[in-house]
Amino acid sequence: MPTLALPKTRVLAPEAFLRALLDERTRLAFPQAARSRAYPEWHVQRRAIPEHLLYLFTEHVCEGVVAGKPLRLEPGSFVWVMPGVLHEFRIPRGQPAFGMFHFKIAMQMPPKKDNAAPRLRSNFIYLPNAQELQSACAGLVREAHRNTPLARLHARAWLLLLMGEALRLADAAGPAAQTLSERQRQLLGAYVREHLAKRPRPSELAGVLRLSPDYFARIFRKTFGIPPRAWLVRERMTVAAQRLSESNLTVSEVAYELGFQDVFLFSRQFKRIFGRAPRAFRREPGGTFAP
Repeated sequence: MPTLALPKTRVLAPEAFLRALLDERTRLAFPQAARSRAYPEWHVQRRAIPEHLLYLFTEHVCEGVVAGKPLRLEPGSFVWVMPGVLHEFRIPRGQPAFGMFHFKIAMQMPPKKDNAAPRLRSNFIYLPNAQELQSACAGLVREAHRNTPLARLHARAWLLLLMGEALRLADAAGPAAQTLSERQRQLLGAYVREHLAKRPRPSELAGVLRLSPDYFARIFRKTFGIPPRAWLVRERMTVAAQRLSESNLTVSEVAYELGFQDVFLFSRQFKRIFGRAPRAFRREPGGTFAP
């Protein structure tokens, strides 16, 4: 599916966004507003669109990637994707058809604002437990396609309620401490140990988790407290310490096994992590571990 031309957008704080939505001069259109079921072949391909995209999932499971972040969307999950943000959704393999409310909302501010499309600063809002939004979604579906003045007012009111409640729930939840899950950390550890001699790059690690490199670098640092390159060195040196403690390999053989062509570089990195050179560590294991 080709990417649509994206409009000029104006980033607003939540209160200003809701005021713009309440303003009757802000034009609204509903290219999509429905409650439906999606079947195994359903797939929203990777794209960015000029409208606001809202989903509320009502049964079974969907998975997606929004702005580089993977999401597992179970019943009661709500996601709001801002205009121009890359996203993709699909049914996981082996999962049954799922139910959802889904909306595309086109918004355009008054002419004095250069006809910009209002959006929030965040790329998306994700709420894992937002069942209480279902009544607003049902009301919006009911009114969105009725082309009468009263129905248009009702649709705007339901949309204001839906987006306002979503913002309230997001604010109540507070800023999520986004970190890598235990499963993601296990995948990284396994991948590094399988590719020690190849010295994997941070971009490869991002690819293992299907994350964008920029997002991966941010969430990685929140998880481990150090950047990916420093963590990679630490993991390789941890394996080196195990080899030195449990095998009869020489220091050079351990270095070459881990992909080091320069034994002196290996020794320097090992000492930076464990506080002593490899030979000294072998004689007296238990050097100070430096994060």
